[in-house]
Amino acid sequence: MSEEPRQTTIEREFTLSGIGLHTGVTVEMKVEPAGAGAGILLKCPGGEINAVAGSALEAARNTSLTNGKITVHTVEHVLSA
Repeated sequence: MSEEPRQTTIEREFTLSGIGLHTGVTVEMKVEPAGAGAGILLKCPGGEINAVAGSALEAARNTSLTNGKITVHTVEHVLSA
């Protein structure tokens, strides 16, 4: 009998703000809990990006995700946390 994979989420939403590493622009990020099986979805002005391997771009020294219209750079730090 195979065991179901464990899924976890954060307890409650929180917001972070700071200066973008590559752009120098002030950014704000809100992190919200999600239900089982929801995965990670990045909601941005202009659209949404699923945090899956198929959304990854080839990038030097960072992980960038795109939906073909918008791109988010250096997501590896928040995704690993």
